[in-house]
Amino acid sequence: MRLLLPVTLGLWVTLAQAEILPPLQTLQRLHEAESFRQSKLAPTEVRQILQQIKATAFDTAKSWQKELRVRRISLQSVDGLIVQGSDLLCGATGNCQTWVFRKDRRRWMSLFLNQAPVAAGFGFAMVATHRIPDFLVAAHVSADEVDYASYSYDGQNYSVARCYRAKPDGQQAEEKPCK
Repeated sequence: MRLLLPVTLGLWVTLAQAEILPPLQTLQRLHEAESFRQSKLAPTEVRQILQQIKATAFDTAKSWQKELRVRRISLQSVDGLIVQGSDLLCGATGNCQTWVFRKDRRRWMSLFLNQAPVAAGFGFAMVATHRIPDFLVAAHVSADEVDYASYSYDGQNYSVARCYRAKPDGQQAEEKPCK
């Protein structure tokens, strides 16, 4: 199966043989200005999201609204959100816990059943499984290595499909077992 990933500026890479992965710096990351206020979510929607984040976060923030960055996105067939930690939910290497939510009628639902992945960068594939695009995260392992994980939607949640270790420029990628 070939997995095509869009990278900024319209570049395409193929993960089929894990030869080329998108360089970490071309993947997305949320910024300080991307807040709950900026996203214009209703108070009930914010409560739904925070309830799920509190249940799956690896730590507890004093102020979730200050800790989290939020961006509205399209998940092709439904509205979506990316939510990413900014301080407490980040490690020393710059990897931050990152959630994807989809709108299901009137509720926002996390696409991760348990803890969301930590990522220095993320992107979405043009390939969709059950009408939700596959999700790619990249996380710093060291200055010289990046772990990539590709997630596919199973109809209810994302589950990790393939994992790779590569250089930060996406070169010399090798498929590895997913943990």
